[in-house]
Amino acid sequence: MSHHFDTKLAKEDPSLNVCDFYLFQGDPDTTVMAMSVNPDVGLSAPDTLHIEGLYAFRFDLNGDAREEVVFKFRFNDPRHLDGDEHVHVQKFQVRRATADAIGGDKGELLLEGETGKVHTKSGIRAYVGIAPDMFAGDAFALHGFLNAFYKDQKYDGDVSFVGRTSSLIET
Repeated sequence: MSHHFDTKLAKEDPSLNVCDFYLFQGDPDTTVMAMSVNPDVGLSAPDTLHIEGLYAFRFDLNGDAREEVVFKFRFNDPRHLDGDEHVHVQKFQVRRATADAIGGDKGELLLEGETGKVHTKSGIRAYVGIAPDMFAGDAFALHGFLNAFYKDQKYDGDVSFVGRTSSLIET
């Protein structure tokens, strides 16, 4: 599922721009949930996640078009890492909610951690931080590639899409 600036708020604040959502089987008896947010984090956008945002993985387990289980990520105010005003760290919480705790930031606390590190507790593993995004495109590189390919009928092997990043929320 992809959104990519689907709301006015996401256009105004890249940290609320949910880009892609992935769900797949991990190791035996595990499920991997990953969400990419903020398609140019740390380059042209801040490296923080919104403190009022609720980043959620919602699951309908019985086909009634209502979620029965929600995994929620909430973030605290960012702080500078090692005195560098351009690099930030945020504390976060992961909660699992069912029934009456579905709304808001309620739910059973599964894990607490800090961005940029892998945290593990009771079989739950979570990482939140900046990660390379293989699918994030560089508009200037794409324009150069298309111009060379269609206008000049040549392939420019020097065109690169590397260096693009996004915030990754994974559990």
